[in-house]
Amino acid sequence: MKSRGNGKISILSPLRLPFRHIGVQANLTRGLAQTKRFSIYDQLPQRSRNFFDGRQLTDANKIQREEIVMGKLDGKKVAILVTDGFEQVEMTKPREALEGAGAETKIVSPKSGQIQGMNHADKGDKFDVDIPLDEAQPEEFDALMIPGGLMNPDELRATPDALEFTKHFFREGKPVAAICHAPWVLIDAGVVRGRKLTSWEHIQTDVKNAGGNWVNQEVVVDNGLVTSRKPDDIPAFNKKMIEEFCEGKHTVQKQFAGAGLET
Repeated sequence: MKSRGNGKISILSPLRLPFRHIGVQANLTRGLAQTKRFSIYDQLPQRSRNFFDGRQLTDANKIQREEIVMGKLDGKKVAILVTDGFEQVEMTKPREALEGAGAETKIVSPKSGQIQGMNHADKGDKFDVDIPLDEAQPEEFDALMIPGGLMNPDELRATPDALEFTKHFFREGKPVAAICHAPWVLIDAGVVRGRKLTSWEHIQTDVKNAGGNWVNQEVVVDNGLVTSRKPDDIPAFNKKMIEEFCEGKHTVQKQFAGAGLET
């Protein structure tokens, strides 16, 4: 309230009070461009800011999480071994994570042209094959990722070239990541005996019969071999996959290259 000389009392609107009386800084005239410098986005390194250009930056924690892995796999080349009938999210999400961390990925398949993704029992999208399997040189890759799905690994394990391609990574100690039904490929490649791993629960007997130590965990890491059970495990799978791929070759991985199948 304010007293006038005529004895009358007037009431000031809160909007006319000096800002210091209501706890707000007086200078609110700065434009959006000026206030941006206080955001987490503008405090990131220039490389990170470029990476996020064009994205809606609403989750600061997400930005920080992604920043942790960015650049870790710069210069790394990862083969994604896959054919028709793969669980789509088990290819696309790990691929996004790998490329977000700086890796170059290539879809390698026994088929040429395109391959069919699946959303459980329903058809999903089709994806271009980057390198037909008969033209792929495993020596050019630093790591291998195999998506799951029911039909995809069942077809791959019946393809000798796919098994030989997989064996190369174990013989050279290169890291390998496999999710869901993908350990079927590892079983027929003869690289499971003596390894600790997980998979889709329904194929645990196959893993055990092949000499593997099956455990029910969202992600298992065993000297360069990363495995997970299902799509719900993808965040944990991606994190450990990037860590192992970043570390490069694992000498212990070579010891299991010729372990063979359970007899």
